[in-house]
Amino acid sequence: MQGLGHRWTTVLAVWAFGLIGPAVAQDRGMSPNPPSAVASATTRLAELVRPWQERAMEWKAEASYEVPVLDEDVRADGVLEPAWARAMVVRLPYEIQRGENRPAPVETLVLLGVTSRAFVVAFLCPDPRPDRMRVSKTDRDRMFDDDFVGLIVDTFGDRRHAYEVFVNPVGVQADGLRSEAGRQEEDMNFDFLWESGVRRFPDGYLVEIRIPFSSIRYRVGPDGRAAWRVMAFRNYPRDYRYLTSPIAVDFNRNCTICQFPVLTFPAPEASSDLMQVLPYGRMTTERTDDGTYARGAAVGLDLKYQPSPTWTADATVRPDFSQVETDVFQITTNIRFAPFYPEKRPFFMERSDLWTTPLQVLYTRTILDPIYGVRVTGQTGRHTVAFLHLMDRRTLLWFPGVQASDSTVVEARSLNNVFRYRLDLGQQSTVGVLLTDKEYAGGFNRLGGLDGRWFLSRQWSLSAQAVGTWTAYPRDVARTYAQPEDDFWGWAYRFQLLRDGKHWSGRWRWETRTEGFRADLGFIQQVGVRQVGTWQEWTLWPEGRWVSRFGWAAGGEFLWDGAWHQQGHEATVGMFFHAVGQTNGWLGVENFSERSGTVLFHGHRLFGELYSQPRSWLTLQVNFSAGDAVDYFLNEKARQFRVAPGLTLKLTEGFQVTYRTTYRRLSQTATLQDAWIQYARLEWQVTPALGLRQTVQWLQYRFPDARYQAEGYPARQQVLETQTLVRYRWNYATALYIGFYGRWATPADTATGRAVTWTVFAKFAYLFLWPLKGA
Repeated sequence: MQGLGHRWTTVLAVWAFGLIGPAVAQDRGMSPNPPSAVASATTRLAELVRPWQERAMEWKAEASYEVPVLDEDVRADGVLEPAWARAMVVRLPYEIQRGENRPAPVETLVLLGVTSRAFVVAFLCPDPRPDRMRVSKTDRDRMFDDDFVGLIVDTFGDRRHAYEVFVNPVGVQADGLRSEAGRQEEDMNFDFLWESGVRRFPDGYLVEIRIPFSSIRYRVGPDGRAAWRVMAFRNYPRDYRYLTSPIAVDFNRNCTICQFPVLTFPAPEASSDLMQVLPYGRMTTERTDDGTYARGAAVGLDLKYQPSPTWTADATVRPDFSQVETDVFQITTNIRFAPFYPEKRPFFMERSDLWTTPLQVLYTRTILDPIYGVRVTGQTGRHTVAFLHLMDRRTLLWFPGVQASDSTVVEARSLNNVFRYRLDLGQQSTVGVLLTDKEYAGGFNRLGGLDGRWFLSRQWSLSAQAVGTWTAYPRDVARTYAQPEDDFWGWAYRFQLLRDGKHWSGRWRWETRTEGFRADLGFIQQVGVRQVGTWQEWTLWPEGRWVSRFGWAAGGEFLWDGAWHQQGHEATVGMFFHAVGQTNGWLGVENFSERSGTVLFHGHRLFGELYSQPRSWLTLQVNFSAGDAVDYFLNEKARQFRVAPGLTLKLTEGFQVTYRTTYRRLSQTATLQDAWIQYARLEWQVTPALGLRQTVQWLQYRFPDARYQAEGYPARQQVLETQTLVRYRWNYATALYIGFYGRWATPADTATGRAVTWTVFAKFAYLFLWPLKGA
């Protein structure tokens, strides 16, 4: 076991826990999530709630309220200090899910206030059946099946994006960004520094949240006041998932943030020149395919400089992502275009909403192995600016086409630049400019264009984007992948009309991408095509016990090449429902055509999915498809069956196991090929700070048809991956990680016919903050 470097791991762990840990915990800006407060004289939540009930008020959508300034700062420790006496008290009287603005099934009071350093909120959550409470001790951002409370805060008051924070009854935190400037979406990979404390009672729980002004960006008005749009809510999962709210929500509007009440208060003194420094050290021992061993060490640094509440500069040097969970296997046989993998690396997550446009012309997974990176984001009035600069050790190139895409990795460094400008128009609309540039030895890809979203009414909006590209490849790359040897141009545009409503929602889309269009910093896999499509949904909201929502959907899409030759179509109809037991389902049929080579194939498919969480300890899911398909290798029509069941068992509050499997079979009279994925994930969260994650996934391909084997396909191919990670987090950034990653594959081009690699690592990252003014 000498090759495992266990002595390094032990030394680092002792040093980190024994020397660094106490220092971190004592730093008020770096404190861990406080544990649940010890019991005081008040042993039932009902006794604590009663004095606040007489003062409780109800909010109205879009109304303005003055937030009290508390006499002194408060600690997020689950105990209400005397300073809370001046707080605003608000009820959550509306159920906005499962039903529409019905009386809430459970009482909740929210206390809000500001101090000179932070925005503070407390939730008092009585529960008439606490034995049915759903609670998990899990990793950060993974508690959304639980009881929890949440806060959405638009600190610029511009109705376009907002911070989100969530806490469950055992103190597990989650945070993210909500954006409604482009597509409505949530980015739960975003993290920032804030504090929470919880306390459980026999009849409910209490949560305190403290958001330091130094941790967020916000706008200060000319009068020296802040005006934030704020929404508080409580998630209450029982037979259905119930969501309670302080306001009645209009479900026939295409903007949610617009409806939030506006909270005003004297803006705090700006925390100028705030600096965050996050150095890390990592030590590894690894085994390569040829059986050799290597030891290594690395250091890196992340910096964040915030000269004002609206501007932030970030830099990273030799970033390390060892602790990031590996990609879940996908079946990659009999596909024509590259599969999509989500971005998980922290540096690329912050303010990712700024880069979102109708066409996905920026996809940061194209940055394979960054050496360093710089990002600047800022907002002044209606103007938002962002800039991203990275150097990559290797260069990924896409070669999209009409019927298939290809790619290669050039072993040469590349410089990657992205510039974004966005102008806010009216209450919600935006227009923007996006420029990207990838430069590497012998080649480049430059892209520029305009985009925007215009809100035409409370239900209708229009999004559009038009971009052009200029590309050149190294001569050897161009010849190998049949690309133009001279530089060339391309363009693309997309228009989409959207309608959002309670009973009827729809979208209509037109898109064109020329053959010369390239987005090497994006994810555009098909070019030389024209597309037109629509999707419509009609929803009913019954008042019955068993079903809360059901409806029908229909849509279609038609695809042509640049010469208007039909490349395919899809026409889909289906139905969906939301039922008791937190059960959701979908069943649909599809008629399609698809051109492969010169042949236009036609067929039908049946597909569906089902998700259910009937008990707090059990989650079940399955999706399937069956019907006609095309074997792209043989260029023949075939039959395909695919099924993917899964389950999650929560054995205790802190221990759960997830298992998923996917099987796909392609056949004619006999099996042509099949694929099987098995995935298992074990999570043991000892405390909100200390946890263990173990994942194992196995992939097998079989090609029993002799025509495949004649072209070099193996009769069977297998891959096994495993990853173990032990982590201790003092906050979202300061953490110790000890992990193992192993991969076994066969057949492989080695003497044994197997490829075996593994890596053991230990990593420690420590977040420094200064000055602490305003923290």
